[in-house]
Amino acid sequence: MQRFKFKTIFSQLNRKFSLCSTLKNSKSDENGYRSVPHYTQKSSLYIKPAEESIFPKIISPELNMDRLFDTRNILRSMLNLNLTARHIHLNLEHLQKDYFKMRSLEDRIEQLKKQKDQISEQINNLVKSKGGIGSKKKTMQTDDAKKLLRLANEIKIKINHILDELIPLQEIVNIACLRLPNTLHYSALYLHKYHLNRYVDSEIFINYESMDEQARSVLFEFNSQAMEKLKHGTYLLDGANNWQTILKDSVTVQGKKISAKYSNKNLDNWSFIEQTAIDSVLNNRYLCGTYAKLEQCLSDYFLDKIQHLNKEENFEYIKSSSMFKSALIEGCGKSFNDYRNNFNVVRFGHSASSIELLHLAGSSSISALVLNFVRTSIKKKYFPWTVFTNGRTYSPKKGQLNTIDFLTLTSDNSSLLYKYDNVSKSAEGLTDQFLKLTLDSGKKYLLDIKNELDRFLIKSNCDTLTHNGKSIDQIIVSYLKLFIYAYKEFGIPIRFVCINAYDLNTRDSFKIKVEAYLPSEQNYVAIGEVCLLNDYISSRLQIRVDEESSPTIKHANMVYCRLVDLSVFTQILVESNLKVGSHESLNDELISESGSFNTEKNLVFELPSFLTKYYLV
Repeated sequence: MQRFKFKTIFSQLNRKFSLCSTLKNSKSDENGYRSVPHYTQKSSLYIKPAEESIFPKIISPELNMDRLFDTRNILRSMLNLNLTARHIHLNLEHLQKDYFKMRSLEDRIEQLKKQKDQISEQINNLVKSKGGIGSKKKTMQTDDAKKLLRLANEIKIKINHILDELIPLQEIVNIACLRLPNTLHYSALYLHKYHLNRYVDSEIFINYESMDEQARSVLFEFNSQAMEKLKHGTYLLDGANNWQTILKDSVTVQGKKISAKYSNKNLDNWSFIEQTAIDSVLNNRYLCGTYAKLEQCLSDYFLDKIQHLNKEENFEYIKSSSMFKSALIEGCGKSFNDYRNNFNVVRFGHSASSIELLHLAGSSSISALVLNFVRTSIKKKYFPWTVFTNGRTYSPKKGQLNTIDFLTLTSDNSSLLYKYDNVSKSAEGLTDQFLKLTLDSGKKYLLDIKNELDRFLIKSNCDTLTHNGKSIDQIIVSYLKLFIYAYKEFGIPIRFVCINAYDLNTRDSFKIKVEAYLPSEQNYVAIGEVCLLNDYISSRLQIRVDEESSPTIKHANMVYCRLVDLSVFTQILVESNLKVGSHESLNDELISESGSFNTEKNLVFELPSFLTKYYLV
């Protein structure tokens, strides 16, 4: 794709919007999403040359396809190992054959164009030798000139014939390559083998009694001593009572009850509202009243912790859009025309050609973080460059969430990605010997992470949380330390779970999910994650490293971190700090039918002391 010249086509924006209904019946959907031409398109990133498209050609992906297919044994390559681990079925031999055929046709066109240029130069020299521009018309009537023109025309016909075969082939190969997943980190390959073998590697992972897939790959945990206390308190949430309904209209702050009144009388002071109507456009999950205030309190707390680390402006706060074009969504590894997993918005114009498809992802999504760097060349001296934001993210499955997200760009490649690429390109391919070296390297990296986190938990050095002068592998560890730094005070059990290859998103090379214990579920739930993205997004969205000494195009590598899902963690905070209130003011409501004291109706939430200054603002 590097061969196509960059060309920007701007489409005129219209002001009429329509939200696509995601749950309409296909028989009555004449004006719904199936009538929008964008949903029938294969790609918004690859636009056929010399063809009008409903998508503007905003960018031209720059995938390094030679790195993928330049191997003599594709079935024993790192690419095939990647697809197998992710449970993706693809005829690689056929795709490789099509790729080399495409390259051969492109090379033939290049040769023919050079011949055509030589003929043009010969014609110019002939005109000069016969008297220059003034006699050009007469010169072109000579036999020599007509012969050259005839040759140029024959070459043009040959090029057009080749293009008839090449353009459809380019579409097949380029779109197939755009859909290939990110290269797997060696640790992800080790995890794949680890899950296949069905044993517990106690040298790295914490040995839980449960043998479910998640519990088998817990790399690290802290505040686990609070688990017994939280489990003992789950009786407060038994039956129909839960964190949404049992609390009273006050919060205990430093031993004093503070009114939790909310200005809107139509809303329950302690309600947790979830809109789940089957025909609703947005399936929202949002907090209101005192819970919203608690959510804001937590947001201020986490941002203050970040600011404390940011005295030297290591992290840059940015604000971004919430709605994006299809090319950006596809560039970040999501299917743009998947109306079940995206909130899609159609902008209708006066004609079919003026319809535009937009996507509501949120101002704290990965698309929002990447938007600021699309089609940008960044000088090497500015790396590593870390940006963060907080705001809403939207998806049909999870509704809207309030999150704090980070993105780090660096010019550095992970040392555990392409180390044995040259070996896998041989006729023998990736041998068992080199595969063992790969897996051993991945295991060692996980062990190094575990040891680093153990040391940081004992003696927290905040200087190690910044990214300056660090490799991309060290930056991943710094983000994991950031979770310990941010969550240690809460006393809530937190664990880091390594995600197996078949559970990774297409854009992920390696991921560690961060989970916190939720008493009502008596289980862990996700509150954050750290993902290695490599150059997957940057190669699709033209985010380059500006390196004058390098003859080839180099793309920025990325690490993404979601520090907190505030909507979920607010619930965890409340459930983890429930206490039985005083018996001093017993009334009829607090006495059960049997005449005993009703504990469930006298529960109070006690705000942790270190959050007081954020709650009382």
